[in-house]
Amino acid sequence: AQAESSAVRITIIIFMVLAAQTVGVTVERVILVRLTYKLARISNLLDQDAAVVGESLGDSVDDAINYLAILRAWLATKD
Repeated sequence: AQAESSAVRITIIIFMVLAAQTVGVTVERVILVRLTYKLARISNLLDQDAAVVGESLGDSVDDAINYLAILRAWLATKD
C-alpha cells in the first residue's frame, strides 16, 4: 500500500508539473488550486451527504492531506 501510495503521489506530481507548464503557472499554484477544490468539497460534505458513492467526507479529507503531502514533497525538491 505504501509503494502504491508513493507511486500515485509521483504520478500526481508529474501531472501537476505538466499542467503548470501548460498554463504558465507554478506547480505550487496548481497544487493549491486542487487543494482549494478539495476544501470546497469538504465544506459541501459538512452540510449534506455525498451524492457520489466513494466520495465521503473522510475520503475528501484524505485527498486534502495528500495534496498537502505532495506540496511538501515538491517543495523539498527545490531545497
